[in-house]
Amino acid sequence: MKFETQFIQVGERPTFIVGQNPGRQRRKTLLPGFAWDGNPSADLLLEAIEGLENLVLTNVWQYHWEDSTEELIYEGTNDLQHMMRVLEPGKVIALGQLAYEACCAIYLSHTPPIARLEHPSYICRFKRDRADWIHRLRREIEE
Repeated sequence: MKFETQFIQVGERPTFIVGQNPGRQRRKTLLPGFAWDGNPSADLLLEAIEGLENLVLTNVWQYHWEDSTEELIYEGTNDLQHMMRVLEPGKVIALGQLAYEACCAIYLSHTPPIARLEHPSYICRFKRDRADWIHRLRREIEE
């Protein structure tokens, strides 16, 4: 599997789509981005954004659970903040509550609107309405 931030025809003020983490299978490594091969969550996201441009797909990528305290550590927030400073997104769409909280914690001189949607893994895992989720994501991107 390949994990990396994806840039889709990025121009001025792109929309950032920020996931929570690379997934349970990648917690021990420090590589950024989504899983793009054979991952149902990524497949759903890619289906939803098909044909759209000016997108940056990334995540708060280095978090892990620390022993039994279950304290969440956001190690990737500084990297995400730097990328947002450089590319100055017009909008941020956070996939899941943890990504939303991390995005809200990032200070920028220009704070873009931040929207929150369910993480695609939630839609896949609990057999939620895929078409509705795709419609809501596309509406957020296109507004």
